Amino acid sequence: MLAALFAMYFVGFVLTGTGTRLMLHVVPFTLGWVAIGLDETAGWLDARLSQKRSPLVRTLSGPAVVLVVLIALLPRTMFPLGYDQRGMRYAGQEIGRRGGAAAAVVGTDPRVAFYAGAAFIPLPAVPAPGEDLCGWLAAHPSASYLMMDDRGEQEWGGAGGRPCLNLIKRYPRGGTAHYDLFSIRRVGAATPE
Repeated sequence: MLAALFAMYFVGFVLTGTGTRLMLHVVPFTLGWVAIGLDETAGWLDARLSQKRSPLVRTLSGPAVVLVVLIALLPRTMFPLGYDQRGMRYAGQEIGRRGGAAAAVVGTDPRVAFYAGAAFIPLPAVPAPGEDLCGWLAAHPSASYLMMDDRGEQEWGGAGGRPCLNLIKRYPRGGTAHYDLFSIRRVGAATPE
């Protein structure tokens, strides 16, 4: 058992490297722990079920453990790729429905503008020192809509309640994360509805 544990650590940390890029080095390490856990659980079940007279119960105990693990992991694999990004498409469709062809969309991701058929204005991920969101938006007079995720809002000091923004809709992202679509208010101009 100790030799298997040592081999798992060696493969997991030495051969695959310990860089943080995508945490790839953790995959063999995790697979080793899963294999050891399945082996231990099957051994525990075999010891508990050895007193049973039914050979069918003893034979099916190992596959039953694997089946339980697979059923527990199945819901995570059923979400399609990009499901957490669906708010981008919905927001772009909303802008398009509001007549967004002449609009420009500000954000960190160009997909909203693509779905809206509008121009894209990239928003810096982090504001410059002393830079205000409303001031940055005022410097871009063609911008009509702003799409921000919750992390971007934290970086820019929150977007809700700003005098230059009108919240249109909040789109779910996954868990407690979200995207917010805002229309940009201009002083002396009508707000896009």
